[in-house]
Amino acid sequence: MTELPTITIETAMAITDRRSKRTWMRRLEEGAVRQVGPDAGLQTRLVLEDVLPAAAIPFTADMEPLLMQASMGHAEAQAELGQMFCLADRNDLGAYWLQQAAERGSADAMQWLAVLSARGVGVAQDHGESLRWLRRAAQLGHSIAREQLGGLQAA
Repeated sequence: MTELPTITIETAMAITDRRSKRTWMRRLEEGAVRQVGPDAGLQTRLVLEDVLPAAAIPFTADMEPLLMQASMGHAEAQAELGQMFCLADRNDLGAYWLQQAAERGSADAMQWLAVLSARGVGVAQDHGESLRWLRRAAQLGHSIAREQLGGLQAA
């Protein structure tokens, strides 16, 4: 039997307009979504195809691996997911995923968070926080962050 693609309940919350854990647990009890697991980390895992109809942006079947990787904590997948949400004008959800990725060392996510923080889009406007993320991304060799930081220092 083929194993069904799954995501954590926390990921389900973060792709569906921040529906609460309680809501997802109720949906489990009602049989509206299926649970697999819990996994080795004792996280509740939901069948991805049951969650996708409630997603805040449309996902296609070829995006399933990205969602599963982001759910497992892979920084670059989380950064890509965050960028997808931002490009779909869901900056609140995008900022969540970018924050997750940045905390795991993704320079791309740090640079995106710097821009969001500077503009107050998806997060509270905070120029100090923006500068911190930009510096961290530049230190990791992110070329756009280096260029942006250089422009700020020249101004």
